[in-house]
Amino acid sequence: MLIDVHAHIGRCGRRRTDTLSAEQLVEKMNAWGIERACVLPLHDNPEGWYLGNTTEEVIAACERHPGRLIPFCLIDPRFGDNSPTSDFRDLLAEYKERGCRGIGEFLPNLLFDDPLCLNLYAQAGEAGLPVLFDMMPQLGGMYGVVDGPGLPRLEHALRELPQTIFIGHGPAFWSDISGDVLPEQRRGYPQGPVAPGGSPRSRPPQEGTCPH
Repeated sequence: MLIDVHAHIGRCGRRRTDTLSAEQLVEKMNAWGIERACVLPLHDNPEGWYLGNTTEEVIAACERHPGRLIPFCLIDPRFGDNSPTSDFRDLLAEYKERGCRGIGEFLPNLLFDDPLCLNLYAQAGEAGLPVLFDMMPQLGGMYGVVDGPGLPRLEHALRELPQTIFIGHGPAFWSDISGDVLPEQRRGYPQGPVAPGGSPRSRPPQEGTCPH
């Protein structure tokens, strides 16, 4: 079975015409031989203000295509009282009961191991929900959680939260697969062959290994 773990519907660009309905997504899946797809909301983080859809819209769309579309939920770690002790457990439990199978696309422009983020990651792990994140190289002027070359902040989170599964994505994450990418190149998706020396945390898992 082929599963696409990262799909979007709704408005996916700054122009109102840049949209994709759930029905159009299923048509593409049929054409490409994809059995199921995880649909990720974007709008629940303020960094994705011009994009769609919200968690509620994603759940509703996936309910029209049971067995084909799998909803993810999105919670901003700054929700609640904007505190590293905010309790999201009831909301996570509700989303899970309604069919959500992960959190993402997680893209607040905060340090990857900001206490606000670590708090949400920990509760996601308790709920058995993986966190699919988008990673960028800097704070300000962009979306996405932030880590430096070698992904030390991701390493910190993995050590602190062994029960939480992370699914990596984003220019800064994929760039670190290769050992020859310069810091100034981490804003864009890498091109060319992979050179030895990249971060082991950005490499795909081998068969039978832990997802992170």
